Amino acid sequence: MATPLHEHEDDYLIISAVHNVPWWRRLLGWLVTLAFWCVWFYLWLPLLVSLARLGGMRVPVPGWVRGIGWVHSRHLLILYALAAALIGGALLLWAAINLWRFAGVNRRGQIPAVAEREVAQALGIAETELARGRRSKVCIARHQDDGWLESVEVVQPLPPPMASVPEPPPRVG
Repeated sequence: MATPLHEHEDDYLIISAVHNVPWWRRLLGWLVTLAFWCVWFYLWLPLLVSLARLGGMRVPVPGWVRGIGWVHSRHLLILYALAAALIGGALLLWAAINLWRFAGVNRRGQIPAVAEREVAQALGIAETELARGRRSKVCIARHQDDGWLESVEVVQPLPPPMASVPEPPPRVG
């Protein structure tokens, strides 16, 4: 039987398999992330320098920012505000067009029904265990080291269905 959630020291519900990734792929991932953070900062640098200068700070200006020629004026800030307004306006227009195009249209198709037997067979668990998990409000699915489903623990079952409330009698008078 599985142990309750509060008896574990770490969060065993999160699958973390970093140890399965080769070192060179982890290093490559970190380097790509670092490169994109540098690009992100590079793109924001003119605005940050302009804001600092307008705030009265004496900030050394990189040569490529100085080459823009707008650092000492409000033109760069106006350009950023204009770009943000244009992008925001384009997104709002796109949303309005899609609301108009798809108003009253159900774009989602019917999902084909799959028997519980087929789902249980595909997951490699007993049909009764799958049914128990589907009838629960909260359940924990435990996986084996190779990723296959090991067990389903019901933490909180669904409440029983409410009895139908009879209609009140019609008001007279």
